[in-house]
Amino acid sequence: MNNQTIRPITPHTRPQSPRSLTVLLGQGCVLLALAASVLPAQAADITVDIQPLPSSEGWVMVSLFERSADYPHNIRYGQRIAASRQVAGQPLQLVFTQLQPGRYALSAYQDKDGNGKLNTNLMGIPNEPVGFSNNAKASFGQPSFDSAAFEVGPQGARVNLTLQ
Repeated sequence: MNNQTIRPITPHTRPQSPRSLTVLLGQGCVLLALAASVLPAQAADITVDIQPLPSSEGWVMVSLFERSADYPHNIRYGQRIAASRQVAGQPLQLVFTQLQPGRYALSAYQDKDGNGKLNTNLMGIPNEPVGFSNNAKASFGQPSFDSAAFEVGPQGARVNLTLQ
């Protein structure tokens, strides 16, 4: 009688048939495709340069809109930056990150008294400095989304704003 040990075939030692390897490779490709679909495609940044402010009081409130239906009231992306962070004579800068390429519009105002809202007079005219992307002009309300809109490509965009 032979003294060789007979080892049972376990899942780890079972030889793979060519068909089961194909199934495993197919499942792996599906998993990779699902993982890739969850990741943002070509996320871009928007750098906003706000030209020198009239004063260093309060906060600068910046809102970013990606759809004309949301503009100007449904703010999805917003940032607040202290006006005192401005270096004399230099633009105040902030960045919106990880955005999808597309069409966007910006609005901003300097909340000088820090109350969290744009102060207006009895006729609705702002008492605090305001500005829009493309330096779109407001007349009897905010400019349209189309007049303030700009394109953001995969490489991102840089936008200059002047608050007046």
